[in-house]
Amino acid sequence: MKDESEKRTLYTDEMDGIDRWMLAAWLDASIRRQGVKEPFPGAILPKTGMAVRDDDGATVAVCALYLEKSSGIAVCGWCCADPCRSARENADAVKLLLAAMPVYARRCGAEYLMSVFGKRSLNRVLDKMGFINGERAETKIRRV
Repeated sequence: MKDESEKRTLYTDEMDGIDRWMLAAWLDASIRRQGVKEPFPGAILPKTGMAVRDDDGATVAVCALYLEKSSGIAVCGWCCADPCRSARENADAVKLLLAAMPVYARRCGAEYLMSVFGKRSLNRVLDKMGFINGERAETKIRRV
């Protein structure tokens, strides 16, 4: 086991089924802390996205990527990090993850990448990466 003071190496990888399940669980825990009583609908998560892993191969953060083939835009959303990790490790993982998303979106055939994050901390990272404001919005979900 690594000493807590030893910095772990982080790397990006394509999201897999376990990452998708973990992302849904982390998002569920997050919305429940905010007082939402309904479970997070994990079925809305796409099978495409990126994950950040540590040097032991454990998932640290995950971000979903929705691919819209008729317009050339991909939508980056539902980014979450492991709530059991330190704030510093999670911040590093999320920065690495968001930097990898445009490359991944391009590889998947997208010409543009749009993000839909309500957290100001995520949007500050994107601002520094050259993303521009589109509109101010709240993400709402409803079963149809």
